Amino acid sequence: MAPAAPRVPQTPISNYPPSESPWYESTLLWGALGAAMAIVLTVIAALSKDLRWLLFLAWPFFGLTFWSLCRRVRIAPIRWAVLIVSLLVAAVGLYVLNAYLGPAGGRTFIQLERFENGRVDPPGVLLVPDTTDPKWGIALNLHFKNAGPSVAHRVRMTAKMYERLGQPTKEAESDVFDDFIKYHVHRDDETSAPSWIPGEQGWITAEPLSFSVDQVNRVNFGEDTLYVVGRVTYRDGLGNQVYDICQWLQPAKDTPRYEMMWHQCSLHGGQQ
Repeated sequence: MAPAAPRVPQTPISNYPPSESPWYESTLLWGALGAAMAIVLTVIAALSKDLRWLLFLAWPFFGLTFWSLCRRVRIAPIRWAVLIVSLLVAAVGLYVLNAYLGPAGGRTFIQLERFENGRVDPPGVLLVPDTTDPKWGIALNLHFKNAGPSVAHRVRMTAKMYERLGQPTKEAESDVFDDFIKYHVHRDDETSAPSWIPGEQGWITAEPLSFSVDQVNRVNFGEDTLYVVGRVTYRDGLGNQVYDICQWLQPAKDTPRYEMMWHQCSLHGGQQ
């Protein structure tokens, strides 16, 4: 009878070293990252309620995410350096996002301040033709102002002039406004987009028209109508805002000293 095989002592299960899961399967990593991203997305989706203060709560969760990644670095000085740099990058990123989403004050208003013609002096006079120039251009400048209490971000301005036969009509107003919207969509991305603090002003030159002496006289005597149409887009604490203008020039024969007197279109204009 063969001798019995020696018995191998068994190690209790509790003495085996625990298996280390890969970093991309870490519950701490994805739990903390998911919580941080949920907070950020909630802020973006709820801009109308201005919940940007929740961004400060997202920072500790980003810290847990970075710690979950950095704790596998075995060299302590490097581990702490990477963690500190990551936390600083997250803090700067959240601050930039907070500033980009707009001021905590909420709504602000941009309004038209005045017109002026840069080709003549005084600037309040518009249609005085240059008889030596067969095609006399009008450089009409539109001045806008942030009249609200908060910063207006990404301010863009576009404007264009139109001449139409006859007296002002709703049909003519709709025609020039519809044409301007096509022009605005084409030009909007080409303009700069600064931020305006409360009280700050800016101006834009409307796309000009070239007038003959006869055309100037027709506008001055009310046979034709001169329109100016413009749009200002900007972002405030409540989201994207639009301010439109549509105005027509009163004939010079009805105004003293050929001064510009503008009238609001009946269909378009104002805060949208």
